[in-house]
Amino acid sequence: MKPRIYFETSFFGYLTSRPSRDLLKAARQQVTSDVWDLRSNGYTALISGLVLQEAARGDAQAAKLRLLACAQADVLDISQDAQDVAGLLISRP
Repeated sequence: MKPRIYFETSFFGYLTSRPSRDLLKAARQQVTSDVWDLRSNGYTALISGLVLQEAARGDAQAAKLRLLACAQADVLDISQDAQDVAGLLISRP
């Protein structure tokens, strides 16, 4: 089995956004691109359906780019156990 990497929504924001002049943001964009390129070295990219929902929000053109990148990842099902844990985390003060 190939190693798997789970990507959350902000990853795709950095991956697909216009190059920044801000040095910190530009560095994050470069690292993001480098990590995304690991897929060609035998890693499997994973996302959840929630990532797809979030990536589709906002500016239509930016969302289109995020969704195109997301299409290169396998989508995980959200289990009932995961939903239960999320509910507990959200309900805590």
